[in-house]
Amino acid sequence: MGQVKRFGDFLAAFGAFAAFMYLFRQFMMYDFKEIEGMKEKLEHFLSDEPTKEYRFYLALLIAFVLSFALSCAFHKLPYIAVAASAIPLIQTVIMFDREYLYERPMVFVIVAVTHLATCLFECIRRDREDRGCRGALGLDVFGLVVAAFCGYVLFISGGIAEIDYTKVNLIEKTLYDGVVILEQDASYLKFFLIAFIVMAIVRIVLRDLYYIDVILSVVLAVFAVYKWNVQEISVFASVICFLTVCYAVGRLAVMLFCKAKVLKEE
Repeated sequence: MGQVKRFGDFLAAFGAFAAFMYLFRQFMMYDFKEIEGMKEKLEHFLSDEPTKEYRFYLALLIAFVLSFALSCAFHKLPYIAVAASAIPLIQTVIMFDREYLYERPMVFVIVAVTHLATCLFECIRRDREDRGCRGALGLDVFGLVVAAFCGYVLFISGGIAEIDYTKVNLIEKTLYDGVVILEQDASYLKFFLIAFIVMAIVRIVLRDLYYIDVILSVVLAVFAVYKWNVQEISVFASVICFLTVCYAVGRLAVMLFCKAKVLKEE
């Protein structure tokens, strides 16, 4: 494991620690009035009763811990870490967009993005040693995680109006606010779900023709940003744009720094 990868794992642990310390400080300063018992206090603190959404910080903490654990457990398979880093990245970007990161929000964004970058760097570093395809495979799985996110949103969107608003998670709350309250449309996510799956299939079929991956990913990123700017996509639009840009930059890095694998060398 390279030093850069270790630094990235440290950042994931730091992100979890920062989220924990924020929750701990807020919990200690919170006025529980007549509530007694640690269990009751925790349930109230992580409910929708407080003016701030502390429960989403708990989800962020868990996301960073999960990414850190998978990154360390599968250090011999660095592309797993690339995919795992998408989990805290998605949570962080949504919380940043919804202004749920109440203290030093850019710190969490930088930590999440850098964690992804270091995981991809480890793949590229090892690919340059043996002409493997870890970087490309990592981005394939990263794209599938984004596709799974889109699929999950589409799956729950049909019954979002009947959901218990007091017990929703971050994705459900964002979807409810967009679709039910603001009457926005989330069906556009079908396009991005299909696009990321297709790009993964194309990469696997064409293998080391990395320039094709770059072309497809850049076109998708430009398309997403354009649609966002003209307000033709709304709910989760900033998150989708951010993820497609990260994906495109990653594909470009793989093309520039990874050598194509050869079947036979002279």
